[in-house]
Amino acid sequence: MIKSRAAVLHTLNQDLIVDSLILPNNLERGQVLLQMHYSAICGSQLGEINGVKGEDMYLPHILGHEGIGTVLQTFKGSKKFREGDRVVAHWMKGSGLNSSSIKYFSPNRGVVNAGPIAVFGEKVIVAENRITKIDFNGNEDLLATLGCGFLTAYGVLNYELNLNKEIFNHILILGFGGIGQLIYLIGSLNPKNIFSIIDNNPFAIQMAKDYLIRDIYENSNKLEVGGYTHVVDTTGVSQLIEAGYSSLGINGEICLVGVTMKGQKISIDPMPLHYGKRIFGSYGGRINPDLDLPKITNLIEENIDHFKKLKIKKFSLDDINIAISELQRKPNFSRAIIYF
Repeated sequence: MIKSRAAVLHTLNQDLIVDSLILPNNLERGQVLLQMHYSAICGSQLGEINGVKGEDMYLPHILGHEGIGTVLQTFKGSKKFREGDRVVAHWMKGSGLNSSSIKYFSPNRGVVNAGPIAVFGEKVIVAENRITKIDFNGNEDLLATLGCGFLTAYGVLNYELNLNKEIFNHILILGFGGIGQLIYLIGSLNPKNIFSIIDNNPFAIQMAKDYLIRDIYENSNKLEVGGYTHVVDTTGVSQLIEAGYSSLGINGEICLVGVTMKGQKISIDPMPLHYGKRIFGSYGGRINPDLDLPKITNLIEENIDHFKKLKIKKFSLDDINIAISELQRKPNFSRAIIYF
């Protein structure tokens, strides 16, 4: 019998419950057992807790979709991993088999659900296609954010936006939290990219100043109309999306990364769409973990001091609700990391 302590969402808009769970006796086809070392909390988990997408049909369930861990056991016949492999857990599908849903058991509360990737636990079962072996000896705090934060930011810049790396790009980031900062950190490695940001959180504003970002706005009233080649929204706030769209120049494009609250609408003038302006949503930056994780780890290793600017704060599993509460209050750090 394998036991694991994990953070479980039982009720929307309530604290997670850290519980001792019993894992299934046998791994099914496509399943891998991990010992987690670190897992990061991002806006997606805050949205799940707050019911941003509406009714949650799978309660109670474990959360978490990025982290770093070690393979303890694979399903019979697995050729992708071996016991002892260090892996990145990610929410976008990579190579390998998918997995059916996973059911843990709480002696006190009954069945607890988990999807193919749910890593807020000491030991967890995940799908083979949601982990990628990694060869990286650098900062493990940064590794914990690879599976969502770095992958998404890298994909948005390299696959979603039509950036011409040889000419000047003026990029406006709406919201300067974890994803916004990673977009800046990766994008600013190219000196042709100039960044502006909007955020009314004083800590985010101070971080933008620390990064020496040129234009920092607390609201959209002073945006340079028509002055941006690209806008990236990380907030999901309809008013900011509308303002960002209006601020684009001819042939400019706005990429929506943040998830808008269910039922919330945006209102835009469609005429500029006929002349080259674009608005579109991103699904994970259209990344391929197998191909892109090696590129990102090389990028980090080659520019480690640059990426160490990302402000990370660690919390124990028992303090996960404190971490979530601090993130919801917009703290003076970029990413919250849970250690096991």
